[in-house]
Amino acid sequence: MTALAVLLALIVLLWTCVVLAFIRPLAARWREPVLRWPVLILESDDWGSGPLAQSAALARLHDLLAAIRDRTGRPAVMTLGVVMEVPDGGRIADSDPLAYLPLSLADARFGPVRDAMQAGIQTGVFAPQLHGQCHYWPPALIAAARHDAAVREWMTRDEPASTEQLPSALQSRWVDASVLPSRPLSPDVIQQAVMTEAAAYRALFEQPARVAVATTFVWTEAVEAA
Repeated sequence: MTALAVLLALIVLLWTCVVLAFIRPLAARWREPVLRWPVLILESDDWGSGPLAQSAALARLHDLLAAIRDRTGRPAVMTLGVVMEVPDGGRIADSDPLAYLPLSLADARFGPVRDAMQAGIQTGVFAPQLHGQCHYWPPALIAAARHDAAVREWMTRDEPASTEQLPSALQSRWVDASVLPSRPLSPDVIQQAVMTEAAAYRALFEQPARVAVATTFVWTEAVEAA
């Protein structure tokens, strides 16, 4: 047998071993369900607690999506990654020492936003998802606000503001990024936070969350397990 033939035999043997080692996940992916017909689904997040102008934007999106139908009459769908809490700026501004005080999506001030979301859910054009109790880790936000005037100003506004105005690192919920490099949260703290936001979502939408999408797409195995 020539050296080339031996080399080819070794390559075939190697790839055979690789395939056999991964046969189960490969078979599972081969059998993964697929959609027979194309669907139009838009993904979006950061809806809910935040700027009150969302209600008008959601109403416009509702009408636009409802007007796009497939041949069976089903509308286009947009996912809503829902955030359920922002800082209550007025109360925080009056706190001494500086304390984190939440403003929940259940608050009357967000009534028009909730109504617009529910209207789209009932029509079938909005699919809510759990994005997070808030778009930051509150203790990290407070720690940063004590030495960062811009973060403190954002936290103490009378009207709820967009979290995109925060420093990028602070927008993650499942790490402590008050200083960089960020530090992990303890599993016990994570477990309690997950239970709290899962219960808050159920109370708002009268059903448990079926999909969770982490803020900034950053979470850990401990969060996944919780």
